[in-house]
Amino acid sequence: MTNDDVSSTSQALAFSNNASFVCVEDLPSSVYYVHISENSAFSLVAPPLNGSNYQSWSRAIRRALSLKNKVLFIDSSLPLPLMNDSLFIAWEKANNIIVSWLQAVVTPSIAKSVEWIEVVAYVWCDFKDRFGRGDFIRISDLQSDIIVLTQGDLSISDYYTSPKILSDKLDNMTSISNCACSSVCICGLDVVRGYRENDLTINFLRGLNDSFSDVRSQLLIVLAFCEEDLHTCIDSGTKMFLTCQASAS
Repeated sequence: MTNDDVSSTSQALAFSNNASFVCVEDLPSSVYYVHISENSAFSLVAPPLNGSNYQSWSRAIRRALSLKNKVLFIDSSLPLPLMNDSLFIAWEKANNIIVSWLQAVVTPSIAKSVEWIEVVAYVWCDFKDRFGRGDFIRISDLQSDIIVLTQGDLSISDYYTSPKILSDKLDNMTSISNCACSSVCICGLDVVRGYRENDLTINFLRGLNDSFSDVRSQLLIVLAFCEEDLHTCIDSGTKMFLTCQASAS
């Protein structure tokens, strides 16, 4: 073996030994990794949580933390290491900075209410328990808003978007579990979800201006007698509606 071979082998061994001591928080792929530019004053989302916007705020927070590979800290799926665990320091650093991020995107009064909670998963649970539970009065208001919504001066695009926004808010407060059946649904959840989507479609059609009365009647007939699945019926009806709208214009 030549001197060059010996030197190369020694360098490789040295690199291998050093690699075994790389701290987990220094690996960009690690959930414990925090970039040097991410300080405690970093603002994840806007506007801040004020109590009434929890649904949209929490979705934005989860999306932002997902981009930073930090969702595991708030959904309690990341075990809290013991203080004598080698991961504790890395966990504590990441945990504390996420707590600071959350406190920076809530109103001052809400931030003060959780200032003594040190584990970010507990902070997240506190927000969910206080602001994320379905408010029966709010649910009733959303249902009423969907039923009485009419097109009025709105364009078709804006009118279609309005009930969808209300429906999405309602789904967040009264979500239906996903069907866990292997092939054909036997639990009934798909049927329940289909009823909700059907109600939304019917309410949309009924709220159209009188200038679309003929198209509305045709679409209601399509939905009433369509023998295919709901999504196919709605898709067929929507295409018919767009065709008739284009002809009218």
